Amino acid sequence: MNKLLLVRVSTRDILLALCVFLSTAWADEHSAKPVLTLRIAAVASNIDIYKRELEDQSCDKYEVPEHHNFPRGALEMLLICQALHLAGVQPRIELVVAPSYARALEMVKSGSVDISGETVWSQDIDTDRLRYTVPVIRYGEYEKGIYILAGHDLQGKYGTAVEFRSYRGVVVHNWHIDKQALFDLTPKVRQAVRFDSIFEMMRFGRADFTLLKFPTSSDLSVHLYGHDLLPIKGVKVKLNGERHFVVSRVSPGADVLFEKLNNGIELMRRQEQLDAYLNKLGLAHPAVSDWKVLNHW
Repeated sequence: MNKLLLVRVSTRDILLALCVFLSTAWADEHSAKPVLTLRIAAVASNIDIYKRELEDQSCDKYEVPEHHNFPRGALEMLLICQALHLAGVQPRIELVVAPSYARALEMVKSGSVDISGETVWSQDIDTDRLRYTVPVIRYGEYEKGIYILAGHDLQGKYGTAVEFRSYRGVVVHNWHIDKQALFDLTPKVRQAVRFDSIFEMMRFGRADFTLLKFPTSSDLSVHLYGHDLLPIKGVKVKLNGERHFVVSRVSPGADVLFEKLNNGIELMRRQEQLDAYLNKLGLAHPAVSDWKVLNHW
């Protein structure tokens, strides 16, 4: 009798387990996020960082390290992916190399890609050919420090005591918003062809300072292209504009991508995830919250 009872219980357990398995499989199948395929244009260095950091894990599981020196563009690609996850889709991303920020925009306009991996200043958006999301970075949220090479005569001086009009700033020639902020500091603005050229110009004494986003390092120092840079303490600038993601008006599936990305960004803003992202980007660094803003914005 006991043996027969054991057999009956065992059979029942098997049947129950099978029912649970089938119902779970059905739920997983019907709760799976729909796949959204998109092509993102970005410069090669940002793509390399994005791939290296994610490796084989899903972007919605990734957390940005507390201390890093990732460029904004690399983290914004991650932001696209996470916002789409939050909006209820599974992004399937094809990364397309663009030689520059400007070229990436042209690729989006033509429809050869769906979206640029970097946000775009509102002033740079061709609204006839591009749709733009709600702001990712709003007015006043993008702060930058005034950086010099280690060993410069200004090292150790407090910013409010510096007469910046006597010094030369340097900026990439087509970074119009940064250029506007520099001209608020000094009439002596030098222009570089590429970002890396800025530091060579400073090294050879052709410029004294530049504007850089604050890193997450505790001392706010930056190491770029073999150069050590330090902020002039006590002062900063705010960039006068808003940044948005832009989506092609002509690429297939652009309407769905735009809707989902917009929804995801709005959800991130409401849930304060976007504010946390901006802190990790160094755009509103808590360590410089009481530093004086020198420019007009």
